Amino acid sequence: LPKDNNVYWYPSVSASWLFSQLLNVDWLQLGKLRLGYAQVGNDAPWGSTKDTYGYTGNFGGTAMFSSPNDKANENLKPEISSSLEAGIEMTFFQKRLGFDLAYYKNNTVNQIMPVAVSFATGYSGKYVNAGEVQNQGVELNVYGTPVKSGDFKWDVVLNWARNRNEVIKLDSGL
Repeated sequence: LPKDNNVYWYPSVSASWLFSQLLNVDWLQLGKLRLGYAQVGNDAPWGSTKDTYGYTGNFGGTAMFSSPNDKANENLKPEISSSLEAGIEMTFFQKRLGFDLAYYKNNTVNQIMPVAVSFATGYSGKYVNAGEVQNQGVELNVYGTPVKSGDFKWDVVLNWARNRNEVIKLDSGL
């Protein structure tokens, strides 16, 4: 990335609380609340910020170089994704029944994407910071052991999930 935009950091924090340790009930083996936040960055592909020539081979003993198909963009910023997840997990009846419910939300800003440009420019595309995309959803796992006898154990896991992606914002010109 350009010199003024080539630094990004990766903060994260997570916590959980085992509230089942505060309760004195035989039917509850695990009760846990959790919350986490993380942020990650992404760089642009090599050669997308400065115009360079690429080696294309030899012709008659002479090395040949050519300009790339994509125009460089010296104003690219790092792509940043911020994620939040919250959940609850509970296990009951000597671990014979339980569930895990999670909610997540991920926002990505300054997405680095290739876009087509007019061939009249001498190029076919360039990389741009495109905007903001949001991904959020809910996931539920319900699990149980309906049969447990001697050396035989039958476990069942049901999973339900819902995921939504939405373009929140596009930068001007897109």
